[in-house]
Amino acid sequence: MGRLQRTLSNISEETGAVVTLTGNVDEIVADGERERNETGTSALTVAGTGDTMAGITASLLGQGMDRGDAAELGAWILGKSGELATAEYGPGVLATDVIDRIPDTIR
Repeated sequence: MGRLQRTLSNISEETGAVVTLTGNVDEIVADGERERNETGTSALTVAGTGDTMAGITASLLGQGMDRGDAAELGAWILGKSGELATAEYGPGVLATDVIDRIPDTIR
């Protein structure tokens, strides 16, 4: 993964793109800089959670947040909401279960 990581940093610097690479530990690459997000559970591998994170991030952008900060906070909110949903429902959560926990996460 080392080569991919360097490539993402280069692409981010050259294009101004912000990239969120999800996994056991999410990596957010903005302006060539990397941040890590360690929230979340394996239950977040279900269909729809990536769309959920995109929606959270878009909402933060719509509120005027910086792109890199929005990507970092979006990943954190999704991860924490996923942790709450997993604690309530077990490992078989749906994306809608995660969405339902977003208000609890941001309080």
